[in-house]
Amino acid sequence: MASRRTPAAAAALAVAIAGLGAGAHWVERKAVQGQVGAAADPPTGECCLPAPPIVEFDPEGNFVAGWGGPSDEYEWPASNHGITVDPRDDIWIGGNGRNDGHILKFTREGRFLLQIGRPGMPIDSHSREYFGRVAKISFDATGEEAFVADGYGNRRVAVLDADTGELKRYWGAYGNPPQDVDLGPYDPDAPPAQQFRNPVHCAQPSNDGLVYVCDRPNDRIQVFRRDGTFVNEVFIAPRTLGTARPGTSPSRATRSRSTCISPTART
Repeated sequence: MASRRTPAAAAALAVAIAGLGAGAHWVERKAVQGQVGAAADPPTGECCLPAPPIVEFDPEGNFVAGWGGPSDEYEWPASNHGITVDPRDDIWIGGNGRNDGHILKFTREGRFLLQIGRPGMPIDSHSREYFGRVAKISFDATGEEAFVADGYGNRRVAVLDADTGELKRYWGAYGNPPQDVDLGPYDPDAPPAQQFRNPVHCAQPSNDGLVYVCDRPNDRIQVFRRDGTFVNEVFIAPRTLGTARPGTSPSRATRSRSTCISPTART
């Protein structure tokens, strides 16, 4: 599945998410957009060829390798959301398409290692066999456990054995068992929701044994111990409305903020 051909058409990389590996930069291409007629069979134009789904660049920006896409060994996601290089230098991809419920793991050269979950399954935040449109995969410093923000369909944090893919534990907001219940639009004047809204957008372990969870539609970050015990929560610009309650003006409903937390942070 690996390719050493130079990826043509920068436009094909316009929708991408970057990750960092040791001495390399990784780009994950989502669905191809724009002019890719040269890739048709037969070609419908001279421009352009899409880049491979996963592209590696060196620190100077030179193309190193590209790989990924459908295979008999695994089920390639309909859409990808995030690319993570774990401490052991392996590459993880979360399936985020409408029916995606799985995670793929590869070596940095593109050799397939593991598929966890499968597509085409119903939303179930208590499933031990599959996921619900994964948002992001993060790791502790040892790389022994993967923390899955699960996600755009499910409403939980799931922790996996990074070697076997076994689901070790999971939890919802405040450490509660997750519930697949539509909470309706976020209302900043209502009491804090006792469940995550979709998407649960990150679950980032830090070096002090805590896990920071991005509950994006609820404008908050919840902090847990690694076993899922709730510690604290912080609301970030709680009047912003990514998903607005009825009657909210579109201009307010579309405002957004981004928050970054260092893995070494204690607050």
